[in-house]
Order: sequence, then structure tokens, then C-alpha cells
Amino acid sequence: WYYDLKKRIAAGESVNNFSANYFSLRFNNVNESDNSRLFSTTSLTSYDGKKWETNYDFRQLQNQITLQYGIQRRFLKFGLIDFSVGLSRTSFRGYNQNVVFKDGDNSVKPFNSSQNDFIATWTTTNPDANWQLGTSLRLGLAFGDFKKTKKRPLCDVLQCYESETSLFKVTWPSISLGLRNQYLASALAYERKLFNSAFSINISMEYQGRFSQKKSNRNSMGNLIDENSSFSFFRTYLQPRYYFTQARRIRNHDGGNNLSGLYGAASIAFSRYNIQFGDNNRGNYYDSRIGAGPTIGFQQKLFKNGFVDFQTSLTRDILKNNTAEFHASLNLGFAF
Repeated sequence: WYYDLKKRIAAGESVNNFSANYFSLRFNNVNESDNSRLFSTTSLTSYDGKKWETNYDFRQLQNQITLQYGIQRRFLKFGLIDFSVGLSRTSFRGYNQNVVFKDGDNSVKPFNSSQNDFIATWTTTNPDANWQLGTSLRLGLAFGDFKKTKKRPLCDVLQCYESETSLFKVTWPSISLGLRNQYLASALAYERKLFNSAFSINISMEYQGRFSQKKSNRNSMGNLIDENSSFSFFRTYLQPRYYFTQARRIRNHDGGNNLSGLYGAASIAFSRYNIQFGDNNRGNYYDSRIGAGPTIGFQQKLFKNGFVDFQTSLTRDILKNNTAEFHASLNLGFAF
């Protein structure tokens, strides 16, 4: 439901072409008509090296319903960009597998031993539904019998000749917040021109984090316990940038003294990642790096407050001279 489409048409900001803000309701259903592959799977695990664990819970995706709010814009002839945030409820089919050894002995023996013959029985369960709040981003092509209008100049979309001295940039976050799994990735940056030149200073911070909790291990009594795992990655860098085409753009047009176009830069970056897993975080791995090296990229303003910035960097670790790192990133979001 494009609730503000009529208002945008009346204001001359859009035509009747699905380019507006919207609410949507989406339903997905998985029709699993044959469970023979699942039921033919028998799992055995030994946690203590003495006995086989023979009781397992499985679940299969059944359906999902999602309520979304989104911002969709068409640009140029076939371009499409869509930002959205949604709340979803996911239901599952549940099954429990119990393995019974014919000889009544589940102690660990050679798995192919004849005395290890077993029978697997299945029962249905009712696992809890999963609620999740998340964001999504789509950038691509759209085809259709849209109403023909006078061709809009390219720079009305790309803001080619807009003058600007600084930008505060927020990358559209990738968020997934569930009861047992959470994920977040985003970036913030600030860029400012040096005097009235094609040089600028860009400072950026990027973050990715994932946390999950599942009942996947067993204590000494054989009961399922929560096992947590987490991953985090943080990267910040300082870039003196030079925009190669800016002088030509200003010379050929009345305007364009901005922070858009192809650029080269020298990057000084600090990055750190941390991985933890297991009960009480018994596994903990981390690493930090300070690197410097060249960067090539392209940045462009979109519409009034949008931007895209794609860059690739090759940095060599200052602390570990034999370590080089290649990094590529695509940031798409809002700029002010």
C-alpha cells in the first residue's frame, strides 16, 4: 500500500510508478510433502567418549508472515532502490528422533559393529515460533509498463552539480533481532573538503556483530544447555581523498564542487575482530591490526539525501610486516 503516492504525484515528485513509501504484508509457506529424507537421517554423537547421545530435536521451516514499512524509489529508466524494515513471525515443524540400540547398550563401540544395530523412532513436536525484527535493502532493475514521462535529466538523480563542503554519511543498517539470534552491521562516516580543492578528509567507522544462543550441548547429566557464540568486527579508518574528475566537472559546468566522483586515497585503518563460543565462552579468539595502503573508490550522491560509496583497499599491517589485507566495501544509505 503506497499510502503517500497521491500526495507525491500532486507535488510533482512522482508519477504512478510504484515510487513512494509503502506498507506491505508478505506470507511465505514451505510445502514439505516428503519427509523421507529427514526421517532416513540418523545422528549419533558422543560428548564424553563413553556413550552415544541418541535423542535429537529437528525442526523445519513451515511458514513466515512479515509486516514491513519501506521506501521504494525508481530512478533513470530501469533503476530500483528499496529500503525496508519489518517484523516477522516464523513457524516450524518439529520432530524428535530417539535411537534405541537393539542390544540395549549405547556405550561407544566401533560404529560399524554388528552389535551397534539400532532402531530410530520419530515423534512430532511443537517448537516455539521465532519473532524477528529486521531490515533489508534491494538495489537492482525494474521492468514494467510504467507511465511514460518526459525523460528526467541524469543529474536530477545523481546531483552532479550540487555544491557541498561536507557530508555526514549513515549506511543503511543490516539488522536482524530474534529471540536467540541477533545481527547488526552498519557504518558511520564524516567527510570534509580541504579548502576549495579536490582534496578531502574522510573518517569512517564500520561494525558487524552477531550473537546466537542455542541448546546444542549437554552437561554431565545429559541435559541440554544453552551454548552461546558471538562474532564482532570493528574497523575505523582515516582517508585523505582526491577526486580525479572534479576540476574538469567544475570547468565544464557551473557547479559541481562537491564530494562525488572517482577518487583515490591513502588509508590508515585499525581493525579488530573477536570470536567467542561455547558454554561460559570457553573459546575466545581475537586479533587486532593497524594497516596502511592505497584505496580506489567511487562515491555519488543520489536524490536529495542518498549516497553510494564503493571502495577497495590494500593495506599492509604495520605491526605484522608480512601480513597484507584486501578490503572491499559497498556503503549505501543517507547523507546530510
